[in-house]
Amino acid sequence: MRIYLRYYRQRAIRLGGIAFFPHVHEDGLRGGSQRIRRLCSGVGAPAVERHFAVRDVRIDDDRAVEAAQWHAATFAGPWAAMSALDDDALAVVDPGHHDQWVEFLDQLTSSVGINLRDRSSRVFYTSPSLQSMLGYEADELLGALREDLVHPEDRPAARERAESILEEAGRTLRSKVRLLHKNGEYRWIEITTQNLLHHPAVAAIVTNARDVTEATLAELAAEDARKRAEAANFAKSEFLAVMSHEIRTPMNGISGMSQLLLSTPLNAEQRDYSETIRSSASSLMALINDLLDFSRIEAGKVDIENAPLRLDLILQDVAQLMGTKAEEKGLLLSCHYPVDAHTGFRGDALRIRQIILNLVGNAIKFTNSGGVRVDVEVGEERQGRREVGIAVNDTGIGIAAEKLALVFEKFTQADSSTSRRYGGSGLGLSISKSLVELMGGTISVSSSESFGSCFVVALPLETIRDQEALSSPAQGNPLRPLSQVLEVLVVEDNLVNQKLVAKVLERLGCRVHIASGGEDALQKHQKQRFGVILMDCQMPGMDGYQTTVKIREAEGKTIHTPIIAITANAMQRDLERCLESGMDAYLTKPIDFAKLRAALEEWGSSVKPPLEETGSLVPTTISDPSGA
Repeated sequence: MRIYLRYYRQRAIRLGGIAFFPHVHEDGLRGGSQRIRRLCSGVGAPAVERHFAVRDVRIDDDRAVEAAQWHAATFAGPWAAMSALDDDALAVVDPGHHDQWVEFLDQLTSSVGINLRDRSSRVFYTSPSLQSMLGYEADELLGALREDLVHPEDRPAARERAESILEEAGRTLRSKVRLLHKNGEYRWIEITTQNLLHHPAVAAIVTNARDVTEATLAELAAEDARKRAEAANFAKSEFLAVMSHEIRTPMNGISGMSQLLLSTPLNAEQRDYSETIRSSASSLMALINDLLDFSRIEAGKVDIENAPLRLDLILQDVAQLMGTKAEEKGLLLSCHYPVDAHTGFRGDALRIRQIILNLVGNAIKFTNSGGVRVDVEVGEERQGRREVGIAVNDTGIGIAAEKLALVFEKFTQADSSTSRRYGGSGLGLSISKSLVELMGGTISVSSSESFGSCFVVALPLETIRDQEALSSPAQGNPLRPLSQVLEVLVVEDNLVNQKLVAKVLERLGCRVHIASGGEDALQKHQKQRFGVILMDCQMPGMDGYQTTVKIREAEGKTIHTPIIAITANAMQRDLERCLESGMDAYLTKPIDFAKLRAALEEWGSSVKPPLEETGSLVPTTISDPSGA
């Protein structure tokens, strides 16, 4: 018996006759090698396993080679070819006993189909397993390569591979194609083809085939499910974006006008009605913002800032904001920050404030008598950080033990009737938990039904000197006049919003110009120099993004009019689009008067000379506060 052991990408190795067996590891002698010897010597065929191992074959130069598990095999003419399970080796055998080898090799290849074809792509051998795999008889697969069995969509690539395999001796190509079974259905077949035309013992293109239909269909189903989920998420995001815009636009009028109304002389009854309108608008906006925060968190679009903050001032701010709500219910709200505790940290002040507001708001909501207490504990400094504990205790309705695990779930409240009795989206605690975890902290709850609850937040915050921490923003009347008179162009198509923004700007001491759309804005921009432009984004015809691009093109590099978006689109991608189009900043509707005032103070430019007679813009450069 003459054996050739061929390792892909290496040279052919000749092991002569019976001398092969001493070079096989002794474990192999007790297994596969003995079976081969008995088959070749004509001894009765033993029970054949699907595959067997040959290990530690020693070749001519005394190098030890780790042989793979041998698997697929074929017989053609005087040669039997057996390939390795992992396609790393190929043994070609001139069998002493033809029939036994054929039976043995066919059983080994029960899960792998083999075909051999010549340089002209004529198939001269197909294994029984390949015939079984596709349901055809041997004579139906022999001869010209059956391109008609390949799925029409896979044929161009299959034809290209058939030509490419001939270009280089020893080349190996792997692919997955759909082949037509005789029953009319297509099966996914994983194919490994090697060019062994140069091999003196084989002289053929050898193809191994495995039916991977079930695994491939499972992969395709999983991929389809993933795409459906992505489409559903996209549709949800689009829906939230549209609804946010449609709700925020009228809410801007309701909230803004109620704030303006409250700044006028009112009797007690009128003030009460106006406060009710403002409070109801704020509650509705809180629900909308919860949905948007939830969407951002799910999409991984929430960025946590790391800026100086004063934790004691954040707590003081919460006490002032929530104190009125507590008083309205006859509750006592007390907030305690240790007198001698460190106050300066780096972190996201806005998100920390949001978390505390949510917890305190919930505590007030679910407490009918007694009070709410907020306690802060600041740990010892370790490696420049301190753990800050914030505990919110209430004497409210409490949470049943079996419901505690649900309180941080999305759209979930401890009692299904809670949303009807107390309101809310069921998202607040889920959002708070996500934000806390994004900051590297933890949140937990303990509660006893009818005896109140305690929520505890633990945040690791970087420590800085108290003097370095930012103080709270200056308080005061947000409608007090600006430090300079500004010429402001308001680009807005909604009449109610036009009226609202104009009134607010007039209170701030600005001179207001209205453009009802993009084209109107471009014409006014060509005729007059403005200190700032307030740009609505969603308008019929030319929208705010397109209008901004055209303004930037007209200005070139010599001047830069600050453009602040006032948009009802509060999704992260919409805000990013504002900046990408050339806007400098953005405010979301309903307009926060204090934020509008701050933006005008930051970005507004004092009035500049009018246009020259030529109609060209006066080349005046406005400094960019960002330093860019």
